[in-house]
Amino acid sequence: MPEYAESDGETTIPNLFPMKLLDSCLNKVQEMVHQTGKRVEIRAEKQAAITSVSDETYPEYVYKHSPVSSHTWPSWFSDTNKESSVVHSTSTEVFIDAAKTCREFLSTFLAGPVLDSLSEAARQVANPKNPGHLFSFSVFCGDRLGRLIVHLHADLITSRNKSWANFLTSPTGTNLTLSCLSQCNGLNSIYLQHIATNEMLHIISNTCIRLTILDISHSSKVTDIGLVHLCGVLSGSNRCLEPAPIGCKYLRELFFNPQNQPVSEQIMPQVISCLLRHLPMLQVVDLTNLHPGIDQYYRGNTKDFNTRHSRMKPLNLVHYTGSDRLAEVIQICPKLRTFKLFVTESLPDLGSTLQTLGHTLDQITLVYAPHHDTLTGFQEFLQACGRRITRLDVECSTDAIIKTEDLISIASNCPQLETLSFSNFHVITEVDPRISPCPVPTVPAKFPFLRTVRFANVIIEQHGKEIFRYLVGGAPDLESIFVAFKSAGYFFSDFLLDDILAVNNLAHLQEFILKDGALTLISALRLISSRPKLRTVGRLLHWDVEPSELTTFIQILRKAKSLNLLQDITIV
Repeated sequence: MPEYAESDGETTIPNLFPMKLLDSCLNKVQEMVHQTGKRVEIRAEKQAAITSVSDETYPEYVYKHSPVSSHTWPSWFSDTNKESSVVHSTSTEVFIDAAKTCREFLSTFLAGPVLDSLSEAARQVANPKNPGHLFSFSVFCGDRLGRLIVHLHADLITSRNKSWANFLTSPTGTNLTLSCLSQCNGLNSIYLQHIATNEMLHIISNTCIRLTILDISHSSKVTDIGLVHLCGVLSGSNRCLEPAPIGCKYLRELFFNPQNQPVSEQIMPQVISCLLRHLPMLQVVDLTNLHPGIDQYYRGNTKDFNTRHSRMKPLNLVHYTGSDRLAEVIQICPKLRTFKLFVTESLPDLGSTLQTLGHTLDQITLVYAPHHDTLTGFQEFLQACGRRITRLDVECSTDAIIKTEDLISIASNCPQLETLSFSNFHVITEVDPRISPCPVPTVPAKFPFLRTVRFANVIIEQHGKEIFRYLVGGAPDLESIFVAFKSAGYFFSDFLLDDILAVNNLAHLQEFILKDGALTLISALRLISSRPKLRTVGRLLHWDVEPSELTTFIQILRKAKSLNLLQDITIV
């Protein structure tokens, strides 16, 4: 019976300490809505069954009582198409009326942030197979809701979340989502990853006119016309079938990357240009083909380029996604501060271009294609503009080799660095025993402002201790450490932690997550007891830990908490 056992094939440790009063109240409200939803859905299913039976028996009655026995009936009367008349419980009057009543009641007595928390809590346990969850989803979508997260790409890691995603992409789930979105006229942010459609964007453009953040990444059913809906009424447009939507004039951030579509069917540059022209407050447009859209906005199809350039209004974009053609649009985007750059042979020249901006580079993300086996041009790029970089993210394949020189280049050229992240941290050290037995400097790198480090899929065959001591030992302000090994990292043990703490006491540490390392619970207790700001520790089940030790560990923490000797700690 370990209390840290969980279904869905995962094992996690629950919250060790009693909930706060606010959390208890939120759970009580959520449970009340869920129990009400169970009763409502039972009644709605009965009404749906009666409606479906009536619709199915009508064609049979007409056929049996027809005076013309040889009459040829339409194909939709055939047995193979009878399923189309089945009514889902979420479309019945019982479900709709009950959801409306509960929604109005909650909107009257609860503030917007509370509804945001309830909606997110309901999403964490959403399962269309369990009674009450569809009702809860519908009820929490009201006019006072400020943030709505319907689905995220990261949710697809469990069978329950996959089932929820499959329901949302079904016709019934799409209709329910459309109905919920039509009630949310106060939304500031929406996350519809994987499930967004053109119809949803049309509803959003008419309902959520104060929207500032929209994330529709991984959605394959969104096309050009869906994004055009966001622009509202266009000058010179002629819509005969339906009126133009109002549009989202306050939209600041649009995320649609990746688009999950073939290159030939991705968003056209003319549509991106339309977004930039009619949504003047846009600061982030995360599209793979953003550069052609900026180029279309900047130059257009006119032959008189000089005249067009003189009357063009500079964009408010602060984020750029593209490659080595940044210099072509830098003049029309003077406020750029964050960049996602797809690496080419011109990466060093691109560093020189960024150096000319004259302001801090808040974030640089370098994306290396799978065919790169090394970080090509990385050192030259940092030499050119590294002193202006605040956050550096490197996305590469597991086959890409990171050399010791690359790490030394980061330490030498990026003194202002606050965040360092590698999606695949595969380091191979080249040792020349005639010069030095270890290629990694013995003195830790100086990162006076570094607060977050994230190393995923770590593969280090030699000198692993020296590498981590070099990167972490000289960062006294570190607040978050995330290390996940591709396979077991036996060198990341209690002894390595002792070596790091000997040169850096990690006094500001708030989050420490290690996956597939060799730390023991002795190190966990040491960190928790001596770092008062520490709030999150994980993933203990992937450390060198036995189940019996974990039970004792939990008892120690609860005893210390009962004596007010311990801060609130979340073990994940």
